[in-house]
Amino acid sequence: MKQENKVTLVNLVASLITFAVTLLIGFFLSPYIVKHLGAEANGFTQLASNFVTYASLITIALNSMGSRFMSVEYHKGNIEQVNKYYSSLMSANLAVISALMVPAVIIVAKLENILNISAENVFDVKILFGAVFFTFFISQVNSNFSAATYVKNRLYYSSVVSAVTALLRAALLILLFHFFKPHMYYVSIVGAFLVLLSLPINFLIKKHLLPDITFEKKYFDIKCIIKLITSGMWNTINQCGNILMTGLDLLLTNIFITPAEMGILAVAKTMPANIINLGQLVNNCFSPGLTITYVKNKEEVLSNLRWAMRVSNIFISIPIGVICVLGKEFYSLWIPSLDCRKLVILSFLSCMSFIPFSGPQVLYNVYTTTNKLKFNSITVVLGGILNFAVVYFLLKFTNLGVYAVAGVSSVVSIVRNLIVTVPYTARLLGLRWYEFYKDVINSCVCFFLVAVTTVTVKKVIVADSWISLIIAVLFSCIISLIIEIFALLKKEDRVKILKKFIKRSVKNG
Repeated sequence: MKQENKVTLVNLVASLITFAVTLLIGFFLSPYIVKHLGAEANGFTQLASNFVTYASLITIALNSMGSRFMSVEYHKGNIEQVNKYYSSLMSANLAVISALMVPAVIIVAKLENILNISAENVFDVKILFGAVFFTFFISQVNSNFSAATYVKNRLYYSSVVSAVTALLRAALLILLFHFFKPHMYYVSIVGAFLVLLSLPINFLIKKHLLPDITFEKKYFDIKCIIKLITSGMWNTINQCGNILMTGLDLLLTNIFITPAEMGILAVAKTMPANIINLGQLVNNCFSPGLTITYVKNKEEVLSNLRWAMRVSNIFISIPIGVICVLGKEFYSLWIPSLDCRKLVILSFLSCMSFIPFSGPQVLYNVYTTTNKLKFNSITVVLGGILNFAVVYFLLKFTNLGVYAVAGVSSVVSIVRNLIVTVPYTARLLGLRWYEFYKDVINSCVCFFLVAVTTVTVKKVIVADSWISLIIAVLFSCIISLIIEIFALLKKEDRVKILKKFIKRSVKNG
């Protein structure tokens, strides 16, 4: 196993631990909010995060490619150029934060005129949004420091910080909800406090990993800013498309249907959102190694991608298959006050785009690695516009309601990925246009195997309680993992993993 793959696996394991902690927090927090504050409150918690996504359109052009350019220059040995990118990016971020503060304050002040909010919730929602915006501003500075973990391919540093802050978040939320009257803004207040706490920690990590990279006025270079924006603006356009695709789901439901339906959709999207976050996590873990390989040895890029797709397929297809089969049992136990059948359908519609792309979703890294973002971003925007138009039409002239909001984006995403992502990334790497379609087939097969396995387990274990459901999920995941390891991983990969396991067991024994 190559060195970059070993480091990537360490990054992945650390990130998965963080993801698991965050998932557990959401698992207990969402039903608590629904029970004590109603589904509407849970919907506003999710909607506030979406507003930050809208605001991030301005900063993505700056920050999305910063780590990539710094990594390329660092591994070429151009330390002075890395300093220029770092200092220029920090200066630009501080300027953008200053500019965005005024509109953020205005939005929070006039929020009841923008959204459909119950009179008794206006104050809480305003505090919620205010704290979320504050968190967003501090995160822009944090992103500068976090670039060091990308450049050195040591993402596990960031994962450890995230895991610790996630545990602190859980502890603080338990204290607040237990000892004080429940308010929906507790979540965002705690988030703001913890991101502020992580700022000096991330700075120290940056100083440890990249001691030669410092923020100094003499390194400011407008050419670096122009280069970052010129390249990163396509990520902004790409994000516009993503917002049109799924980022407006809750807002459209709030405006065109009801706040209550928005709350139900927010609950239904919780598990799919976690799966999507898991996909992004896996994707991000492979990105630094792919960039380093592309700089040092382009011939190994394809083998690295193949390895990444196999691992990604294992991690993504299993939760999708399990939640699709055991969704009804899960929701009836998790939030029994809501219609579990409706939640299952909405969840499936929200995550079905990942069924054929559990593995090939790693191909998104190719755009950043090769710095070829334009064509993909344009197609994402066109797909987003098509999605918005179709959803608007269906809401206006049919009774599909929230099902249209959840399902259309997934269908559009599948079609766009099949027509654009798969052949275009192959072309960027100088491969045959149909090179990655077999990986799409692999993803579908893996989902089918997991679904069949889970259905079989479900027939043996009646999941009518939390204990029996957990047992069913564990058996389904373990059996599916074994099947996929033999179906996807090469023999030499399995042998190396087994040798590592035996060696560690002997050592510990």
